[in-house]
Amino acid sequence: MKRLLAILISLAMALSLLPMTLNAITADIVIQAGSGTAVIDGVKDDVYDTATPLDFVQKGKTNGGGEVLDEPIGQAWVINDDTNVYVFFSVIDSELDDTSANNYETDSVDVFWMNENQKQQWRLYYANPGTADSGVVPDDYYTAVITDKGYDVELYFPITDVLNNSIEMCLQINACSGGKRDYTCYILDNEEADDAYQRSTRQSEYDVWWTLALTGEHEDNRHDPEPVAEEITIKNYESIQSRAISTSFFIQDNVAWALWHTVGNGESIPLGGTVEQTVTASPLGMTVNDAGEEVGEINASNTNDWTVLPKFNLQMIDSAMVEGDKGEYNVTVSNITVSAEGYDDVVFTGEELGYVDKDYKLECTMADWGSLTGNAREIALSELIVNKLGITNEEYCTKYLTALKSITYSITYNSYNHNTKEVVDAFVESLVAIEQEFIDNDLKEYTDRVNAALESANGANGDLEVLNDALDEATKATNRARTECNNTGYTNAALTYVEETLAGIVNQIQAMVDEAAAAQPAEPEVTEAPAEEAPAEDTAPSSSESSGSNTGLIVGIVVVAVIVVVAVVAIVLGKKKK
Repeated sequence: MKRLLAILISLAMALSLLPMTLNAITADIVIQAGSGTAVIDGVKDDVYDTATPLDFVQKGKTNGGGEVLDEPIGQAWVINDDTNVYVFFSVIDSELDDTSANNYETDSVDVFWMNENQKQQWRLYYANPGTADSGVVPDDYYTAVITDKGYDVELYFPITDVLNNSIEMCLQINACSGGKRDYTCYILDNEEADDAYQRSTRQSEYDVWWTLALTGEHEDNRHDPEPVAEEITIKNYESIQSRAISTSFFIQDNVAWALWHTVGNGESIPLGGTVEQTVTASPLGMTVNDAGEEVGEINASNTNDWTVLPKFNLQMIDSAMVEGDKGEYNVTVSNITVSAEGYDDVVFTGEELGYVDKDYKLECTMADWGSLTGNAREIALSELIVNKLGITNEEYCTKYLTALKSITYSITYNSYNHNTKEVVDAFVESLVAIEQEFIDNDLKEYTDRVNAALESANGANGDLEVLNDALDEATKATNRARTECNNTGYTNAALTYVEETLAGIVNQIQAMVDEAAAAQPAEPEVTEAPAEEAPAEDTAPSSSESSGSNTGLIVGIVVVAVIVVVAVVAIVLGKKKK
């Protein structure tokens, strides 16, 4: 809590030892706890008398229109000892109802507190087991008892997240009948607590809990995370740099949600930019539909008999967000001036609105009805205008909103994910050095491979095989370097280096391959021998004639050889007889 909160707590402790209640606007409500330890049995022990009873008279702003009841529908007492907080609810309800399938539409109470900066929410029924939005409700931590006037619930939870001898918490009663929740109910001035369940951490925009000043002395053990700026990288700097907020004003009924009326033209604010402009407002009743009928009426029906004011909001939207996107934005609203015919100008400063150097988060999701949600932040003006002018809700709806003339506003968009324009610009200016470091370190392996391939090609002496191997190696290394640039986002100087230097060497080796291939000696031409002409059919011997001629020749030769042999033998024998 703010310094003011610490002062209020200290003042409350110093002024009196008796429990007391300090009421302020929602997030600044301070409740002093009583002192003691209770037995969790559903019976209000005397120890609760040390605490001031908290009257539940304030209906939720949405679930009940913020009406203050004449009589409370219940009371609660809060005490603590060294380790635990004890709460006793006594609810007045003559018709207890648990017929709905929705747990929030069953007569019950809710208690909220923080544990390690995470919301703890227990919903406890008048007769049924408790449920929790986070964690589990142990059976021995609570007891519910039906009484002759309604029901009582007693519970305790450990003291956690202590700062300045206090914790943050919230209490709620769900008043239900006929299977529906009629309204939620809170302690006085806590009508905004309809959003208590949405406060997931202390950094959530829904700062609608109150502060419990503890009795006794408790060491601080609360740890709030320090804002951490998103690391700017070569891959995300353009997204951060181009992130813009679009502004617009609109009116919407808060009951049926059927009316949406754009009040004035919006403007886009770049990171680090400021919009100062006056827009012509479009008053209610001036919008015409396709049938020529005026639309945009705020009446008793869509305000629950003038008890629920319509939205008249400044919307700041990041239209570039897609499902799953998250972002943290910081803006300063210098002023908003609303003018309407017949009324004094209403002027709001940034301090009044709580939007000076204001951090807020957006988280874009797809709603059940098929539209993106969570990508806009809104500043509500209706209640502020009514209070400043001192007019009734009915007059505001039927006269003021139909007399709107103009809106003047000034908004500065300071940072995105805790990075200012100056930080992003400094990163952009350093890109040349950053990419050169990437070239020198991350691409060195591929540069060395390409240079080694060039050296091999230069020493090839025209050897085409060596040159082709060098070309293949240089091409592979260059392609890999190109992929590294694209994967890491270094697509400026680094990719230029790859395309001009490394790819240039590839082209150089390719030229050497082409030159060596052109210098190779030409292969001799291979010609086929002419085919012999086949003899004419009338002179060419048949296969049988050719075969017979060859056989006769062989027989003749054999006969001559035999005669010669016989003659030689005869001569030899004759010489022997002499």
